[in-house]
Amino acid sequence: MTRTVNNIWNKHHKNSNAEAINTPFQSIASEIKLDIPTIQQKSRKILKNLIHNYAAFDISTIDKFTHRIIRTFTHDLNLPTNFDVTLDTDELLKNAIDVVVAKAGEDEELTQILIDFAKSKTDDDKSWDVTLDLYEVSRLILNEEHFFNFGKLSDKSVDDFSKIAEKIKLKIETNKLKIKEMTLILLMMHF
Repeated sequence: MTRTVNNIWNKHHKNSNAEAINTPFQSIASEIKLDIPTIQQKSRKILKNLIHNYAAFDISTIDKFTHRIIRTFTHDLNLPTNFDVTLDTDELLKNAIDVVVAKAGEDEELTQILIDFAKSKTDDDKSWDVTLDLYEVSRLILNEEHFFNFGKLSDKSVDDFSKIAEKIKLKIETNKLKIKEMTLILLMMHF
């Protein structure tokens, strides 16, 4: 913070004449649509206020700022007062999946979805454990390329997804039959 005030002080005193004003300063002036003397006058007032109210002057990252706001409203957000912030997305996703899987048995619709998913996995000779698949799909949500596509699915219901899954299964079965028919035709042509 001292470095910031020193930089402001140095800029103010070194750039007080028109010849010393650099291009970035002129760029700022044109961006905020003020002339350079007006900006210099305002900067003097700001600098004076910073020096007189130095204890209230605080610079922080957006993460720190957000964390401070959340800490202020922990009660309103129904968070424990000793909540912990994690930036490890893998850990966060695994915890979220554990919470979802733990609700199986309590939420009838969720339970049926997880059972059907596990059955479809075993039908495909894969492990019945759905957590790895849920983890892989949830990682896609964090990918910027896929994030907005997932947003398009937010208005879909479980029934919508069930209907889509049925259509896909039907299409797969239809294609399997067509492949068998074409294979038989090809085999007959060779003999």
